[in-house]
Amino acid sequence: MKKIFLLFSVYLLIIIGSGFAQQVKIVNKGKTFDNKSLYHFSKCMGYGDKSELQWLEKNNQGLYHYALLIGYGAKSSLEWLRSNDQVLYYYAKLMGYGDKSAMQWLEKNNLGFYYLGKLLGFGDKSALKWLKENNLGLYHYANFTGFGDKASLQWLKDN
Repeated sequence: MKKIFLLFSVYLLIIIGSGFAQQVKIVNKGKTFDNKSLYHFSKCMGYGDKSELQWLEKNNQGLYHYALLIGYGAKSSLEWLRSNDQVLYYYAKLMGYGDKSAMQWLEKNNLGFYYLGKLLGFGDKSALKWLKENNLGLYHYANFTGFGDKASLQWLKDN
């Protein structure tokens, strides 16, 4: 269960990794992923709230498939991510399979998820500082997912 939660955290950090520190957006087949999506993903993965999974299915297919992969082991979701959301695909490969080449891909293509992977996957606390300075959405996601900070979950909901 901890591994699934960790994978979820890393995935979420990757999603928020792109963009500006205050307003994070990732484009995936015309969708924009923001802190609200991270909030619903956090509730789904952190509390097992199936209504949140339904929200993700309707509003954020990338996080929905990531949740299915890490929460339920749905291998078909890995294939969906590979075809539709490369950031989450490589994040899932890093967190779920320890694929070091995925870490290199993230470093070149999405620093937010790269630092999220460093923090949640390898325990590198210096990555938390980078996230706080460069990506508040992923920072608060990491705080909730990795450290259980409920104020960070509220921040995601409010922002």
